Parts: sequence; C-alpha cells; structure tokens
Amino acid sequence: MSEVEELRAWIAKTQGLDAARVADLVRQVEAEAAALREKASAEASEESGDANGSFKQIATSSSLSASGSAMKVSEIGSGYQPGSQAWYDQVIAVDPNDPNHVYLGLEEMFESRDGGATWKAIGRYWNFGMKCFSYDPAENTCDGDVMHSDQHALAFSQWKGGTPEVFVGNDGGAYARPTAQTTAGWRNLNESGTLRDLQYYSVRAGRMTDGSGDAVWGGLQDNGVSLLAPKGATYQGQQLNPNGEMVSPYGGDGGDQLVNPDNGCQTVGEYVDLALQITNNCGYTASDDGSEDVITDIAPGDPGARFTAPFGADETDPNGLWVAGGQYVWGNTRTWQSTSGADWTKLYDLGAGHSASAVVSRNHVTWAAWCGPCSAVDGTFARGIATDYGGTWHQVSLPAAFPDRYVSGLAIDPSDASGKTVYAVINGFSRHWNEGPGAGYGHVWRTTDGGATWTDVSGDPAASDSFPDAPANAALITKDGTLVVATDLGVFTSTSTGHWARLGTDLPTSPAVYLAPSPDGGQVYVATHGRGIWKTPTP
Repeated sequence: MSEVEELRAWIAKTQGLDAARVADLVRQVEAEAAALREKASAEASEESGDANGSFKQIATSSSLSASGSAMKVSEIGSGYQPGSQAWYDQVIAVDPNDPNHVYLGLEEMFESRDGGATWKAIGRYWNFGMKCFSYDPAENTCDGDVMHSDQHALAFSQWKGGTPEVFVGNDGGAYARPTAQTTAGWRNLNESGTLRDLQYYSVRAGRMTDGSGDAVWGGLQDNGVSLLAPKGATYQGQQLNPNGEMVSPYGGDGGDQLVNPDNGCQTVGEYVDLALQITNNCGYTASDDGSEDVITDIAPGDPGARFTAPFGADETDPNGLWVAGGQYVWGNTRTWQSTSGADWTKLYDLGAGHSASAVVSRNHVTWAAWCGPCSAVDGTFARGIATDYGGTWHQVSLPAAFPDRYVSGLAIDPSDASGKTVYAVINGFSRHWNEGPGAGYGHVWRTTDGGATWTDVSGDPAASDSFPDAPANAALITKDGTLVVATDLGVFTSTSTGHWARLGTDLPTSPAVYLAPSPDGGQVYVATHGRGIWKTPTP
C-alpha cells in the first residue's frame, strides 16, 4: 500500500469520513506540500546563483531612499527617487572576495554587506537640503559619503601586496576606497589633475580686461560651466584666480557657451533646453551662500529646444546680435545688456516637432539646421536647413543625395560677405556603415548659392586624403579661408576642395565636438568630449 493510500485509510478510520471527503483532504495536503517544495526549490536556486532559477527582489526605491540617501522624499521632494534615472545610470558589482558584499550604482552609490538584506548609501547625490548641511564650512556636519551623481562603472583592484579597493566611475570622474572600509569618505581620483577626462560640449575664450591673458570657458556634461582665468587675474578689483585653479561658476549640466572676446568675464552659459544664464563679472560672488545675485536667467522659453541647444553671436557684430535655436530661431539685440528672456524675439518657426541642431549668423544673415523627430529609429527621422538669406526666412531645398543624418554644424564663409556660401557638417556615418539604406554619403557639404544647390566636399572615399568616415561635429573657417572640422577622430583641415589633413599633433583620438578661435585669432580651441580642452596654432 502506498503512503497516499495509507493516509486515506487512516483518515477514513479515525475520522469517520466517506471516500469523497477523504480524497478532497488528500488533494489539499498534496497541493500544500507541492507549494512548499516549490518554495524551497526557489530559495535554494536564489542562493545558488543559478541564472535559470527564481529571483527575489532585494532592493526597492523606498528601501534605498531610507538608507541615508539624499534622494529621500523628505530631503529632495517627490518625483525623483533612487532609480528614477536607471535608464541612464545603472551598475552593479560583487566584491570578488565576498559574495555578500554588493555595490549598486544608480544616481547614488549603495552598498550591502549581507547579500542585499540591508543597504547603506555610501555615495550620496549631494548634501544640499540635508540637516547636516550648511553653507558655512564650520557648521557643515555632513560626512564624506558624498560624490558626484550618476554612477556608471565599477571595478575592483587586487594588486599583489596592496589593499583591495573598489573604483567608481560616474558623471564626475572616478573615485576609490578600500573594500573593507566601513567609515565615511572616498578618494577623489580627479584631484590629481592628471586624470583628464572632462566631457565638454563647448569652449569659448575672451581676453581679460586687466591684460593678464585669456579666460577660457566651457560647457560640461553634468559638471556645469568651467572657467579657467589666468593665475592672478583680477576683475573690477576682485582676485579671480590667485592659485591658478579652474572653477565652476555655473552648476548642473553645461551646454553651448558664448563669451565676449573683448571681455572674458562676460559670458552666457546654458543649462539644458536653452536655459540661458548671463554674468558680466565672471560669476564672482563674495557671499558663501550665493545670496549675491551675479548670474541672471535670460532663457527665451522655447517649447522644443534640444537638451544641448545651439546659440551664439553674430560673427561680425557680436555685441549687436545673438541668435539661438529651439523650435524657434531667436534673435537678441540687447546682448550684454540683457536682463530677462523677454529680450529675445522669435525670428522664425522651424515647425512643430522640429528643433535646431545648429545656428550661425554673419553680417546678420542667419542659418539654422534642425532635426525632428531627432532620435527616431523607425524611419521617421527628418532634418533640414533654414535661412533668412535673401531677406526672408525660408527652408532650403536639400538634394536627394544630401545625407539623411543629423546636421551638427554650420559655418558661413567669411570671404563671401553676402552669406550665401555655407558649409554644413553632418554627424553619423556614411551609408556603408549604417544598418539600412538612405543615410547618404559624405560629412561636409557646401552651398555657394544660398542653399539652391549643394556639393559634397568630403573628397573621394578611396583617396588617402579624403575626409574620414566619422561623425563630423563642428566647423570653423579661419581668416585665410582654411576650413577646420571637428570629428569623433580629431580635427581635420582643408585648403583645397575634397582634400583633408589632420590638424596638429598630440590631440587625443577622442570626439572633438566644438571649435572656437582665440580672441586674437592666433589659436584654435578644441573641446573634446572626454579629454578636456586643447588649443593649437590657427592653420
């Protein structure tokens, strides 16, 4: 007799139940036993590390926010909790010497030493708003468990004879600490000055009025706007840089940048979405708490600007006209006297769903490139170019061969005062590197008739001196007519149509994304996205 049959007989004998009732009870017992077996198997699988087994959740947004996070609702407010940006920053790693020691990077860095049963925030988003924080350093009681936000990479070192450490890479650079450390604090690897990994979007320079040299400004990915003034520089009697250090007058994300070439302390910086801010004194404030208002919001309030939106000054009248682009092309004639977004005027509507990717103006002739949808992968991506050349705003007709890719830069030829000779540089790769047809060939195109016709001047792809098949990001034309183009593989120049040469030496092979002349025109500044700002003599 089987165990089940014995159970049925025992129940019937001791409980006086009929066979049908006994069968029901047996089925219930069997179902409960099966559930217990499944639960035990799942738990065993969870602990075994079998990727095919069941998983259990060991962290939630609410549990992480209660672990010392600066993103707790009571600290930062609702709507932005741990994991809100997991599409952008998400990394997890296990200490190779302890399977229960786990590091989790989201906006902040978290640590568990018991396999996820409990967590501790060991790299807070910031200290602002927390009870420990004070603008007065003497009253600030926050510990050292704070680093830059947005974690992306984790690695471990186990050097022979050395202390095992964990290394963290985030939007602010790199940090490290021993894996055995349980006290607060990180070693900031960026402070050495040799880890040159700044991700710039832009660079501009202006001469200091005290004659000390040039002030160099740049917009950074999630590191605000940097200012490197000459050591010892002063402005209106204030010492700006007594120790020769770079500072950040603007926080958050940086973007495009505008600087008065004749006054390096006058600049317009960008946060995101064309959120423009102006300062006329290098952003200097004598107050520790920032209560002295030296940076003014002058955003035009565009409804469709890109995350990093383009703006700049007219190249022949930099103090008389500024242009900017979102869904609309904007103009500003108050320039350095601007006090609010009301100083901008709509010049042209690029169209609903369209957003400017590049703007340029010379002799008050303005050109604007746009995309929209800009990031679509379903075949609906579109791009175009508009201009007021000829006196009225209009869309130019691009030929069928013009690449169906992002137009990242425009440059007006200074030798043609009419503004009808323009170069367009194009991002992405040519057709044979793309997944499907239609992307088009070439990276540098030129019009000499106001956009009526366009010619690919990238050169013969088979020639050794043709333009590289790499994303082109920005263009600059020097006073002697040399065309300079920044690409993901460095900077290239052309003095003869279709023939190109690499500019200078020592520039790292990293994305060069922005070009700007020095105030005297003798140097070209290059902003790279990952290796900082460089300069070289103007070709």
